[in-house]
Amino acid sequence: MQTTQVNEDITATQNSIVVYSTPQSATSTGTITIENTKLNKSSVLQTELKFSRADSGKVIEMTLLSADLNIGQDELDLLSDGQARALFPEVGGTISGEIIYQSEGVQRIRYDNGAILECTSQGV
Repeated sequence: MQTTQVNEDITATQNSIVVYSTPQSATSTGTITIENTKLNKSSVLQTELKFSRADSGKVIEMTLLSADLNIGQDELDLLSDGQARALFPEVGGTISGEIIYQSEGVQRIRYDNGAILECTSQGV
């Protein structure tokens, strides 16, 4: 789970689970919630993203194969009219990053856009 304070009234939270499978693919399912505490309103987007993944040492490159986006609610009018699609790369688009930390079950990646995400491995 990753939470970002956009401003004093707005918070964005992303909670996702990524499953890696062979040969080099990944499926990410999750929820993005944007809350405005001043207005007591929120917008919720449920996602399922499928990627191909190529690793070369510490460098990771992921190509978006498909994006299934479902708007749960949009009280803030942030996700309609294709706005939700703008949160992700185009299908066929690539994101890349570098592993900046790796230890027992934890991996932290800095993506080219500056975002840093931490993943924790869990047994299945």
